[in-house]
Amino acid sequence: ICSDIFYHPQGRDRFTEAQAQGALAVDMETSALYRIAAHFGARALSMLTVVDNVVTGEQTDYSERQALFTDMTRLALDVAIES
Repeated sequence: ICSDIFYHPQGRDRFTEAQAQGALAVDMETSALYRIAAHFGARALSMLTVVDNVVTGEQTDYSERQALFTDMTRLALDVAIES
């Protein structure tokens, strides 16, 4: 789901509703990225790294988060080079 429910006071409750409909994660930027790309006739891709659990409140620590971001950045660059 692409939404700002992460910052909503009832975020976990609202995500539970979305989860019941099949949502696995929350992202806040992808819909805007795709809308802008469509408007300008550009290609776009959103690649995400999961670092927080909205339901349980679990979060990755700083070093693990940095490692995940590094891996995702490398993957994104590989995809960009190949396309």
